[in-house]
Amino acid sequence: MSVRSTVTDFLILELKKLYPDWPIIQAKQNVPIEYDKYFVLDLLAETTLGSVEKWDTENEKINILGVIQSTVNIQAFGSGCIEALSELSILLERPTVVDDFHAANIAVNTVGNVNDITALLDDSRYQERASVDLTVSYDRKALDDPGWFDRLQVQCKLSNLPSIEFDVVLRKER
Repeated sequence: MSVRSTVTDFLILELKKLYPDWPIIQAKQNVPIEYDKYFVLDLLAETTLGSVEKWDTENEKINILGVIQSTVNIQAFGSGCIEALSELSILLERPTVVDDFHAANIAVNTVGNVNDITALLDDSRYQERASVDLTVSYDRKALDDPGWFDRLQVQCKLSNLPSIEFDVVLRKER
């Protein structure tokens, strides 16, 4: 499973916990929507904020950890959806929710303003709609075995103190 899929699935599960009476649908799935009120979640484009290398010299591998930032768009449809999304920033601060995000190694950096995007349907009735963007960050990992690790053994002698001399012997082991 991809990192994006894992993050999306986690966010959907968290929203289901926060809004048990609202169906949560992943965007762009071409599924019929048969609910009076529901949320649609879309994980948008990612930006890499940077990466860190951790060298595992014993196993001759390099772990590269990239920090990713992405925008998550949540749209809500149906009666009460503006109020529901307006509560999201407070709900995300609940200690149990913060703990869940921490365990998943996902952070909610910002919660944007809720936009009222109510629309007229079929020129006959209005459908209450709202939208909010979250900025989230998470990790993406890569493991590499470059094959160019060398092990060196360093030997040195100290003589004629207080001046210090070093003899270094380099020997390649394989």
